[in-house]
Amino acid sequence: MDSRLRGSEGMKKLITILLLLLIIAVSFLFILAKIQAQGSEQNYFNSKWRAQAAAVPFFRQILGLHWDGDARADYLGARYRKIFVEVDLMDGQIVELAALDLLKEKMSAATGKPVSYLISDRTAPRRNYRNESDTAAVYLRILDRDPESPDTLGKTFEEYGIILYGRRLREFTDSAPATLNSYIASTALHEFGHLLGLPHNDRPGCLMNEHAEEGDVAWQRAQDVIIDFCEYEKELING
Repeated sequence: MDSRLRGSEGMKKLITILLLLLIIAVSFLFILAKIQAQGSEQNYFNSKWRAQAAAVPFFRQILGLHWDGDARADYLGARYRKIFVEVDLMDGQIVELAALDLLKEKMSAATGKPVSYLISDRTAPRRNYRNESDTAAVYLRILDRDPESPDTLGKTFEEYGIILYGRRLREFTDSAPATLNSYIASTALHEFGHLLGLPHNDRPGCLMNEHAEEGDVAWQRAQDVIIDFCEYEKELING
């Protein structure tokens, strides 16, 4: 009887030791992955595993995966059937519905999903529409101007957000005011391209080309403004 008890206790100790070693190993791998996630794009985790980890919201949260492209699977994958754009007007900014309708149309065409939007003028923290099980969220904030880069028309924030600078967009189109709505949609769609993981390119006629305008001056006609992804970019989106 005593030998059986000693054998049982020994087995329990062995199992406990193995579980502790497993916890230590998992913790070490988690810490290593989290450190690498904030490091170079070329390191092992970011080049080999980031996309797969970011596709799972739980891993994205615990590993702090908030770069451009980390929400790509939300917008292009099967987890969410719809996309919702919350438009937050800050600093007294305004936006024409025509610009948002154009953006909605192009986002839907790029992702193959129905897109809807809501305009608010809140300054409170964002709501999380991902709580609706079939809807992925994009947060579009329209501010006055970027104080650190006054010529910037727009940029992304974290993996789900777009910022447009309303005053700068109006200044940029001052010589051709009829193009304003097109440039609002174009700039927002360009930034959405980054959320999908698209980098800049130098291809003529492509939305992700940083210098699509000649001399960085607004086109004079709305129909000349690029407001859709080119075929090369569509291949990257669908690839």
